[in-house]
Amino acid sequence: MSSDISQNSRIKNSAGEPVYLLTVDNPNGDEVIVDGVMAIAANNIAADQSDTGLHLWLADRDHSLTFTDANGATTQIDYHFNDLFKVFKLCEADIDDGYRYNETAHWYVCKNSDLCTVKFNYQNHLGGNATCTDKGICEACGYEYGEPLGHNMQYFDYVPETCTTDGHLPYYYCDRCDKYFGRETDSLDTELNVFIIPAMGHRYLTSWTFDSDSHWHKCAVCGSADTIVPHVSSGEATETAAETCTICGYEIAPMLGHIHANHLMSVYAVKPTCTKDGNIDYYVCSCGKMFADSNAAVALTEADIVIPAAGHGATEIRNRVEPTKTANGYTGDEYCTVCNELVKRGTVIPATASSETIFPQTGDNSILALCVFLLFVSGGAGILTTVCGRKKNAV
Repeated sequence: MSSDISQNSRIKNSAGEPVYLLTVDNPNGDEVIVDGVMAIAANNIAADQSDTGLHLWLADRDHSLTFTDANGATTQIDYHFNDLFKVFKLCEADIDDGYRYNETAHWYVCKNSDLCTVKFNYQNHLGGNATCTDKGICEACGYEYGEPLGHNMQYFDYVPETCTTDGHLPYYYCDRCDKYFGRETDSLDTELNVFIIPAMGHRYLTSWTFDSDSHWHKCAVCGSADTIVPHVSSGEATETAAETCTICGYEIAPMLGHIHANHLMSVYAVKPTCTKDGNIDYYVCSCGKMFADSNAAVALTEADIVIPAAGHGATEIRNRVEPTKTANGYTGDEYCTVCNELVKRGTVIPATASSETIFPQTGDNSILALCVFLLFVSGGAGILTTVCGRKKNAV
């Protein structure tokens, strides 16, 4: 079915209206209803087998034709009468003239009649999402429609800068358009770096901070450390000096103080005698303390080192003189058989004779010899005096 039209007559209908020929291609011989009335015209196949046109004489106004095929499907085609040129024109969309639109939809107008109210391809605006500040733009017709979304502001409060991280002034951020604003009501956006407060950097102290292993300079603001460096030893601690770090002065190990093992003198053992104490082997420190070993690990007291004197052992009597009838004897001296020391001196044993005095003859020298002996063994001058006296009296 074609929309080709041809007309070249000015015949009038029964109402006295001039009619014009409208020829519509109808190759399948579809049933045609014109303005709601079954058309009486038929294809001109009888006269010309190649002619598939439907020839209609219609009044000089707009008409609507409905075609129904053998399957019952219908198609409506409208025609406008062009009074200037006295011809029928198909009612079709003027695509070349572009869309007409309103706030919600767009469409094409009729190409062949300014009075036609048909809206071709009518549809609501689509696509072209609105932004915070602009309306959406229809992807089909290019018309701005709807309303701007407006900013979705988020407030960010002041954050101070630190040694290592930036801070920022208060600002607003729209997560729809990814823009930054100084105030919620600002219409002009700006860059984030306008609000940034740069990090201040560390301010390290000149004094040292340290632990048992290392030392470093501490930041006066945040307390963080610069380069952490191990201690450098001044050498092992001694009795008079601590081990320190030569860089920061930290005491790695304290001064040892007096060490007994460094000041010991060996004292050899002395055996005890019968009357004098002895001692064991031991060590004595310059400070006076005594120890059992050269490492000064075991301390000793005075009682620990002394070996008490054993006391005299067995004794024997020496220099004993037996008394006679005429001469005193001597008990003898008691000596220790271990150390040969005199333990106890002896005493005189009186002569065993009766109380009768026997006087020696004149010129008898035996009495004088006895006196000398007694003087030697007893050291007593009294004995000699007595004996000699007796002799003198006897003479």
